[in-house]
This record gives sequence, structure tokens and C-alpha cells, in this order.
Amino acid sequence: MWLWVFVLPLLLVACGGGGGGGGEETSGTTSGATVVGSVSKDPVANATVWLLCDGKKLKKLGQTDGEGNFQFKLNPVEVANCTRLTLKSENGTMQVGNDTLAAPPLQGFIMDEDGNVVHKGADIISGALYYAFLTVDTSALVEKHSDNFTQIENDPEFEPVRTLVYHVRERAREEFGSEREEYIKKLFTEHHFSIRDYEPPYNRVLADAISRLLQIQTDFLSLWEKLLQGFVALLQDLQDGVMDGQVNGNPISGNYTNILDQIGSTLQNYCSYAVGLSGDRIIISSDGQVCSKLTAKIAGVIGCGEGPQISEIAFDAMPVGNATNGTLAINPNPVQGNTLTEASAQVCAGSAPAGSVFRITAVTSDNRTSNPVLIKVCNADSVDEISMAGIYFDQTTNQWKVKAMVAPLSGNGTPSGKVTFKIVKGQVTFTGGKKEIEVDIDTDGYAVAPLEVQGAGMAKLVALVEDPCTGIHRRVAMSYVAPDPCAVKAVSLNATPISVVAGESANLTAQVEVVNPDICADLSGKQVTFEVVSGDGTVNPATTVTDASGNASTTLTANAPGEIKVKATSEGKTSNEVTIQVAEHPCTVTGVTLSANKTSLTAGDSTQLMAQVQVVNAEQCGDLSGKEVTFEVVSGDGYVNPPTAQTDATGKASTTLTVNAPGEVKVKATSEGKTSNEVAIQVAQDPCTVTGIDVRAEPATVCAGGNSTIKATIHLADFDSCTNKDAIGDAAFEVTQGDGVLSQVSIPIGWNDVDKVGVAAVTLTAGSQNSTVRVTVDGVSGQTSVGVTQPKAYTCTLKLGVTANGTIGGVDVTVDYPETALGFDNVVAIGAAQGGLVVPNDNGTHVKIGLISAGGFPADGSAVLKLTFSTPQNQGLCSEPQESELAIIPDGNATCSDLSGNTFACPAQIVEFTCQ
Repeated sequence: MWLWVFVLPLLLVACGGGGGGGGEETSGTTSGATVVGSVSKDPVANATVWLLCDGKKLKKLGQTDGEGNFQFKLNPVEVANCTRLTLKSENGTMQVGNDTLAAPPLQGFIMDEDGNVVHKGADIISGALYYAFLTVDTSALVEKHSDNFTQIENDPEFEPVRTLVYHVRERAREEFGSEREEYIKKLFTEHHFSIRDYEPPYNRVLADAISRLLQIQTDFLSLWEKLLQGFVALLQDLQDGVMDGQVNGNPISGNYTNILDQIGSTLQNYCSYAVGLSGDRIIISSDGQVCSKLTAKIAGVIGCGEGPQISEIAFDAMPVGNATNGTLAINPNPVQGNTLTEASAQVCAGSAPAGSVFRITAVTSDNRTSNPVLIKVCNADSVDEISMAGIYFDQTTNQWKVKAMVAPLSGNGTPSGKVTFKIVKGQVTFTGGKKEIEVDIDTDGYAVAPLEVQGAGMAKLVALVEDPCTGIHRRVAMSYVAPDPCAVKAVSLNATPISVVAGESANLTAQVEVVNPDICADLSGKQVTFEVVSGDGTVNPATTVTDASGNASTTLTANAPGEIKVKATSEGKTSNEVTIQVAEHPCTVTGVTLSANKTSLTAGDSTQLMAQVQVVNAEQCGDLSGKEVTFEVVSGDGYVNPPTAQTDATGKASTTLTVNAPGEVKVKATSEGKTSNEVAIQVAQDPCTVTGIDVRAEPATVCAGGNSTIKATIHLADFDSCTNKDAIGDAAFEVTQGDGVLSQVSIPIGWNDVDKVGVAAVTLTAGSQNSTVRVTVDGVSGQTSVGVTQPKAYTCTLKLGVTANGTIGGVDVTVDYPETALGFDNVVAIGAAQGGLVVPNDNGTHVKIGLISAGGFPADGSAVLKLTFSTPQNQGLCSEPQESELAIIPDGNATCSDLSGNTFACPAQIVEFTCQ
């Protein structure tokens, strides 16, 4: 049989105006590209085409129809990060004769309209035109298909086997149905074919059959399976009680044993095989540059023990028709070896002239002959293949054109003749409105035909060329989306002026050109995007739309000196780049000089800072007012106010610097990115600076409700040099913790020139809690704490005695006591005193008591009176009353009288004083 070689290029075209990925068509301008394709020559139908990104499936692009056509959408964003783009198909089918075969996977690549292979996804731009080619050599598929046509099918010696197989196959299908394959598997794996499993007479028949079956060595698996199915049917017949030697109702008569003997004998001695011959080309060149590789293979081997013993395969070439002159060059011929299973040779034109045809067969050493292969010799100029090289826009002729490439048979050849282009469908024509045109093939093998686009939409073109050697018309088809007549074809850009100074503007005008201006007269509404390619400039607005004439304008503002390049884009078409030269503005700041009125200050003082700006050309600039200057403290403790100022007409700007602490303060000024010199200000300490405050409480602990004096001592940096101490201000007192109350919260400071300190004091009346007092002067603080003791109630006893030289008959005594701490309760006579007690007279600060005794009482100082005192009601003392707080008045003397009533002064003394 014939073995054909198929080369199947799939052509895909990506055009602007399509939608994004996903295969759904949309209207309007989007970021996607529409891609359509078809299979030329021999279609591969129902093939799924995949886009591969770096070898991995990225997107299912589409599926070929019955004619090999397909369409998909591709969004450039999806492939932007791919470093290697390829195409692959799967699950396609093709026709070989009357047979439908599974097509091998098609491999492919993408090419732009200039014929460059697009390797990276970033090279895909929406709106551009692309082709995708997928090719495959299907000779291996056809060769595999040829294995189905083996000579063994027609071998008369095998008729008994076919008859038996037919019977048992039908019985197996009838008895076991779809389960027979699983049953056959069990027969082998579980060894059901064992003699001991069955009683006579069946075991003899089975043993003989299985023994002969296992002796067969063959690679013909389909026959092996059929024989197994036959034995399944035999087993079923035997188990159904069929007697040995007779099978009733079957088309096979005679004895089973005889049949099995015949089968076994035939298979043991049988050796059959086929020789298949194929060539990778059926046309070779007369100049010997293009040859065909012949391959003979041994296939369909049945029996033959260890295989056919083939020692030589020769290739026999016989001329066909009138080709009687010359011979082909076949090398090597014959091919020799031990047990050959394959042989290859190259066949070239040799001395055979162009136009001759040869019939080639392969013959084995045991005279088995292969199928024939026809080889034709053609001139080098003969057509080998035609392909579409793309549709492109010719800027020179301002036309859309389609290009086809005709490949010669040999590299030494130059194809000639004509290519016929045909419009199959779509709103496009050739020049003059023609649907078909013939174009000469140029010396480079190209044929180019101009196109006229009448309207947007799908279009299909066909190119045909006749091979003068074989008379075969080579054909290629291509589908593509015809551009909208109003689609932008080109964009031009100009600027006015092309030289400006920094800060000034230039007008940008873009002019769009469409595919067919005759059809599309109104060019308004097309979106144009302006972009700064390089340099420091701003376009505003960045996007505009065209007017009826196709013009769109915007403004470019130059921000800095240098060169600015701009471009415009509309519907994926980019304009020329326009360059604008930008000179420096005469009023541009070139430098800043900073100075200070004072560079030596005392902490807290201020000075004026003055900045002077310099410009490119002060004379041309004239008025320098309005330039913003920013002042900044670089280091040190200080601040500027205001931090930003505007220059006057002379370019000066000022602010005030205030320094906070001793040290060095550095400042600078900046305007329009230019920074001044740094100015250093030396800051000395103010002699009137408060360096510390000592605070103490006297007493440090008081009774609740008691008072403590809070004294603050203020120290200055240089007491003698501080000439304006009053400017320091008052001392501020504050209770920061506790419930004490200050007599004053702010008082002037008294300055002690002797001790060289300042002094300030207030009184704190204690509450029920300890208190903390803070004193602050000019931002410097000190503090102290006052402890609080809680009061206690006391009862005190005072015993008095008097001293005299004689007997005392009466005593008159006055006791002074602290009215704030104690109150008088009562008095009693004690000791030997006899007589009456005069009612005491208490005025709240002292109590006067009279005592009369008829018998007299001791005059030796012993106690004669006991007075009782206690703290006032609802009042307590923080400390126990002391004896020293009481006194006998006047001068510690009492008035005594003798028994006769004579009075005299007598010393009185405290004998005992106790409190509890």
C-alpha cells in the first residue's frame, strides 16, 4: 500500500480590534487580538490548539472544525511574562484514504508580519498582525496504519484456524459476553487449565491442547487472544457434556483431536511475515540535492521460532512508462546483516533525468517482496511547497498586501510561474475589485498581491501554484480579520515650538491616518494617547480625541532643562518621536547664600536670618520676588519662624532664629532644590538661667491641720552677672500630691546678695494626707514632702505641793495650762489635807483653787492637790502634752495662810504630771 508523508501547517492570524482572552468575541477596541487559523492542504479536524508559556499549557486557544479552520482571542497581558511561546494541538483526526486516524500532536510557533519569530510574550502587542504555524510529519502514523494490511489475512494455509476462531469467538461472545477478557486473564493467573481439575475423558483433550498452545512462540497478539477465546468455548462445550470426538451443531465436523493436531502442527512450523517499504519523499531533485530515504521493515511475524532469518534486503528500482534512460543512485544496496528486521538506503536521482518515474520494491533474501514505492525525479526549480508569508501594510505604496512564498524543490532551484490568489469570503478584493488575480513569482520565490479593504470582518484567502513537474496544484489557505476601513493605520506627531525654556509649554498635534480614507471621511472621536518617552516634561491632558480631520492636540510643559522626547499612540499604532529642546529659565535659582545678623547669642535670644537667591540671568529675569525659600535648623537646639518665606524683588527672604540652649546651632536655606551654605550660631548660657532649686519643709512632719513652711532656694548660672533678676519672674508653688493647702501659689523671689541665691517661702496647712510640693522658676523645678501625723485624745493628771516653814492652814494657788491642747476637768485634795475645798475658778487658760484645812496640811512639798486635764471634746493632739507646758503663777508661788489666818507667800511645785 502507499505510505504518505503529510506536512500540516496551521496558519493563525492575530489582528487588532479583537477582544481579550477567553475565546469570546466583543465589539469595540479592547486590549485583545483576534486570531483565526486554518489547516492547509490536508486538514486536521477537531484538534484542540493550546498556547504554551515556557513549555506549560497557558490557554486553550480554539478547536479546528471539519475543514481545519478555527478562531480564538488572545490578550497580550496574559503572555507578557512568558519568555518562550509555543503552540501545540491535541486530539485531532485526519483522513488517510477511507480511514479516519488520530492525528499526532502538532507543534508550532508564532511569527510577526515581518517574518520574525516571536519568542517572548512581551513582544505581543494588541492590534498587530501575527501568524502561527503548526507542522507535523505524519509518516509514522501512516506506517502504523499500514500494519493492519498484513498478508497473513489472505494466507490459505491459515483457513482452518480462521474457521475455528470464528466458531469459538461467536460461542465466547454468546456464553461470556463482555466478561470474556477478564475470564481469559483468570485462566492464566489461576491455572484453571490443569489436568487434575477435570475427570476423563476431558483431561486428555485439554492436556494435549494446552501443551501445544504453550509451545507456540509468536508476537501476533491478536491471534493469541482469538485462540484463547477458542479454548474458552471448547471448555464450555466439554463441561456441557459433549462427547470426545463429536461436536454436534457446530460448523466444524470431525474429531477435536484431529483439529487440534492440525492447528498445533501448523503453528509450530509456520513462519510468515510481511515486508513494508516507505520513503520520506516521493519527489527527488535531478541535481541530486534532494533525495529520499527508503526504509524497509519486517512486520507481522507469525511463528518463525526466534524470528525470520533474513540476511539481505535489496532495493529494486524499475522505470515506469517512458523513463528508460538513466538509473537511480541507491546506497547502500543491498543491505546485509544477520537476522535483519529493518534496512534503510538513500535514493538520489543518479543519472535519471527530470520527469522520470521509478517503481521501487524491497526484496528479502528469501524472496519476500514489499509493497512498491513510486519516486519521481523533478527539476530543482519544481515547486516543493507554498505557504502564506502574511498580510502586511506597505508604507511605500500605502496598500495592504498579501504575500505567498513558493519553496523550490532544491536549494539550487528558483521557482517560476504564477501564483493564483483567490478571495473565498470577506469584504476584501484585489486591485480593481477583483476576487481572483494571478501574480508572477519573483526571484526570491515570493508572490505579492495588493488588497483593497471594503469593510471589517472575517476574510479567507487561497493561494495556488502548479508544480510543472507533477502537475499538482499546491494550495494554501489563510483566514484573517480584515481591518476596519476607519481603523487607524498610522499616526504622525509634531510640536510647536520645538525649543522652549524650562517651565514653558509646547503644543503637540497628532494626525491619524486610517486604512481607507475614501470610505472613512469623518475621523473624529479616535482616542489618542500622548506620552513623554524621555526627559522631564508633563502632557496635559494625556489623552484626547481627534476632530473630523483626524487631529488631536495637547500641551507639553517642560519641567527642567534638557531634551524631551514625546510620542502619540492611537489604536495600537505609535507615531514618530518628536524632540523638544529645553533651555534653562533665566529666573531659575542656581544658588542660595545665607547670613545671620548675629552669630553669637545667649540661650533664649533670637537673630534674623537672611537668604539671597542667585538665578541664571538676573538681568533678564528682573523681578526675583515670589521664590519660596525654606529655612532649616541642621543641628543644635533652636527653631526658625516662619520656616518658609518668599523672596522680595531683589531675591531676599528672611526669617527669625530663636536659640533654646547653649551650644552651636547650624542653619541652612533651600530654594528650587538649591541649598545654601550653613551658618553656625554660637549660643552662650544666660547668667540669669536658673540652674537649680532646693526645696525644704520646716517642719518636715506636722499634725493634721498643722502648718509647715515651704522654703525654696533658687540658684542662678551667674548670680553677679545677672543684672535683671526681676525678669526671671515669680516662684510658683504647687501641691502635686496630697491634700495640703498652700497659703500662696506664686510669690516674688527675694534675692540674697550675701548667699547669692533667691529665696521664696509659703505656708502649707496639712490635711489628712502626706503632701508633695513642687516649686518652679523659669521652667526649672524642685520639690519636697511634708509628713502628716494624726491627732490623739489625752487625759492628764497634775499633783501639786507647797513648801512652808510652819503649819499651813490654807493654800490659794493658780495653775496656767495650754488652752489649745488641754481643758480643765476637776481638782481634789489629797494627802493629809483636811478641810474644805474652794470651788475652782477656771477661765479657760488658768484655774484658781483655794484649800482650807483646820488641822493644817503638809508643808514639806508633798502633794496636796490633784488636778485633772483632758484634750477638748472632738479634738486630739499630735504629741503628748508636756509638764513644761504648765506653770504655777505668779512666779511659781502660791499664797499660804497659817492656822491663825495670816497669809504669806509659799513656793508651790509640781510633784507629778502624767498623761494617758
